[in-house]
Amino acid sequence: MKSMKRNLSLIKRLSVAATALLLGQQALAAGTDPGTDVDNTATVSYTVNLIPQTDIDASVSFEVDRRVDFTVTRINGALTPIGLDEQDAFIDFYVTNTSNGVLDFNLAAVQLADGTAIYTGGTDTTAPAEDVLDVRVRVSSADDGGVPGSGPDPLLTDDADYIDDLAEDESIRVRIYVDGPLATANGEISALNLEVRAADPAGTVAAPGANLVETPGVDDPTLVENVFADDGLTGDNLEFVEDGFIVNAAQLVVTKAVAVISDPFGSGKAVPGAVLEYTITLDNSLGTDSADGVSIADPIDTDVTFDDDAYDAGNGENVSFDGGATFCVAETTGTDDNGDGCVFAGGALAIAGRDLAGTAIDVAAGATVTVSFRVEIPTTP
Repeated sequence: MKSMKRNLSLIKRLSVAATALLLGQQALAAGTDPGTDVDNTATVSYTVNLIPQTDIDASVSFEVDRRVDFTVTRINGALTPIGLDEQDAFIDFYVTNTSNGVLDFNLAAVQLADGTAIYTGGTDTTAPAEDVLDVRVRVSSADDGGVPGSGPDPLLTDDADYIDDLAEDESIRVRIYVDGPLATANGEISALNLEVRAADPAGTVAAPGANLVETPGVDDPTLVENVFADDGLTGDNLEFVEDGFIVNAAQLVVTKAVAVISDPFGSGKAVPGAVLEYTITLDNSLGTDSADGVSIADPIDTDVTFDDDAYDAGNGENVSFDGGATFCVAETTGTDDNGDGCVFAGGALAIAGRDLAGTAIDVAAGATVTVSFRVEIPTTP
C-alpha cells in the first residue's frame, strides 16, 4: 500500500489536516509556564503623631500551576484500504499540546469490538470484524514546528512509541502501523482508537514519564499542581479518537460450465464423437483488489479425451482465454516444454499462464476472466 496513489492520497489528507490545524492555532493559548514564581509585595506607609514611620513590606509568592490540556486529531478523511496480509499499513493522527508547558504523552492503540460505531457513522453489523495484526504505535522524530504536516514521517525504525517533551502549542504526528488480517471478507472494517494521556515531562527518552494525576484539595502556592482542562468526558487526562481500515480484497467467484460444440449428428447432444467445451469463469467483479497469480488444476475424466489442438485454426493452442483473446499450450508430453505455465500431465490439466509468454493469470478488481478447453467423447470404449 505504499504505491504512488496512496502516497498522493496521504499528502492530500495531511494538507487538509494541516489547514484545519493552522486555523485552530489561533485558539491555542500556552499561557505562563508552570513553575513560574509570581511574587507580590505590598508596602504600607504610616505616621505616628505626624511623624513618618518606617515602611512595612508584606510579600507573598506562588507557583503557576500546570493546566493539562491537549487534543488528538484524526488525519484520515476516510477509512484506509488494507489488503489481506498486507504488511505495515498505517493511519496517522496529530497530538497537539494546548497546555501551558512542556508535556510528555503516553500512547496506546486499542482495537474496537465488532459492531462499534465508528466516526464515518457506519457500524459493522454484517459479519464479525477481523482484527488487524501486529499493531505498533510510532511517533515522529520531531514536532511540526508550528506548521502541521511539516514534521518527518513516523517510521518503524524510529522505535519511539510515546511523545517526549512536546512544547506548548506544538503538534506532532503519531502513526499506527498494522498488518492486514490473513483472511476475511471484502469490505470488513477494523477500527482502532488512539488513546493519549498527558505524562510527567520529567520523563526521558529511555524512561517515559508517568501519567499525570490531578492535584486534589485547595491550592498550595508552593507547589506546581495539575489541573485537567482536556476535553475528555470527565476531564480525565484521556483523549482518544477512532480511525480504521477497510479490507480491500479480491472476492473471486469461480464457476464452471460445459457446452456441446459439435457432434456427428448435429443433435447438440453429448453423444460419442461429440466435442464439448469446458469454460471456467473467474469473476472478481465484486472485489476491490486484484486476485493475482491464479492457477488452475483440472483432472480430466477418463471417459473423455483432452483435445490438444482445439483453438487458433489448429496451430496447437488448446487452452483459450477470454474467448480467444490469448492462448497457451498444455503439452501432452507431461512437461511444460515451452515454459508458458500450461501442461497436461498424469491425466490432469494444469494452467498457470495465460499466453505463450507465460503471463500470470491476474484478475483485476471488477474484472472477469474466462478459461476454456475442449474434450471429446470417444466413439470406442
